[in-house]
Amino acid sequence: MPIEIKLNNAERIRRAKLANPAITEQEMVSTLGVTAGQVKAALAYKNPGQKPGRKRA
Repeated sequence: MPIEIKLNNAERIRRAKLANPAITEQEMVSTLGVTAGQVKAALAYKNPGQKPGRKRA
């Protein structure tokens, strides 16, 4: 009996981008049923070299 693993939206977005790097944000919004803000936030999180928080002037 297989065990179902549920992923949150951010992880689904990141995995979709890894599987198909040519996919656009609009395509992810329509296929995954998420908002554009969720896509931007998910792709901004865990990017190497990007630090969380505000940037100094």
